[in-house]
Amino acid sequence: MAQGAVPADQHNDLVQGPFRVIPRRWHVSTWDWALLATEHELHLPFQLPDLEAQSVNLELAVEADSVRTAVTMVEALRLALACHGLVPVSTPTICSHSVNDFSGIKQFAKDTSDPRHGRALAIASRSETVWMAGIRGGPVAILPESATRELSESVFAPSASMALRWLDIAKGAPRLRVLEEAALTAPTITNLGQSILQMWTGLESLFPEIHSELSFRLALHLAQLDPATRRAQFARARKAYVLRSKVAHGHDLSEPSQKNRDAWTECWELLHSTVMALIVRGGLPTEEQLVEELLT
Repeated sequence: MAQGAVPADQHNDLVQGPFRVIPRRWHVSTWDWALLATEHELHLPFQLPDLEAQSVNLELAVEADSVRTAVTMVEALRLALACHGLVPVSTPTICSHSVNDFSGIKQFAKDTSDPRHGRALAIASRSETVWMAGIRGGPVAILPESATRELSESVFAPSASMALRWLDIAKGAPRLRVLEEAALTAPTITNLGQSILQMWTGLESLFPEIHSELSFRLALHLAQLDPATRRAQFARARKAYVLRSKVAHGHDLSEPSQKNRDAWTECWELLHSTVMALIVRGGLPTEEQLVEELLT
């Protein structure tokens, strides 16, 4: 289940490589969830998915050989979707089946005329076992004002391709995993100032060797990741770091005023433009490599 976004096409799945977007098609009753809890492998109270599903309009699905791999792939897709302008989405559960498969299990297992019959019969007879568990992470609390809730093919297709490239460059690169974690968790922090600090945790993790002249050198390195926008990115990074320092030294940005939201958005855009630059580069260069580029 993916909370926060709505499908542009309510009737058809979107498919790109191993990724799929599945629109919610049918209501799932509390009785259906209770049946799954008693006859299948729900590793969480059935009341939780019952409640979560009420605010879910689509699901993100992947083809993977393990739960860990599936979670990693979905997290990469969530990051890529945000980079392409979709609102941050949360994924509170992971499941072997689509939520659509749980609609009227007992009823439609007997109704051969309904399109839900085949899967309902398989679940009711237990020829297929449903497995579900919760995923670490909270609901999204902060939404970028310019982001869209509508997940269309034009957003999904490049995001799915980007997610695969991100998975490739982030493999064995713990600094990029920290950046990804910061990007995914920052919108779940209700306090704007603390969310800004979380985003900077990811950005600063890229260059742990920097111990002096932090503001200038971090801004310079972040800007050099994308030489085409170097000047603008340098100015944005310097401005965003000033905000980060103010929060770290006690400045209160907890009130959701427009000024504070604009400050948060500045950091949000910096973080995701950095992710995009890393994708284009095909990985994270060293500080020495970036300095060499600047001097040539």
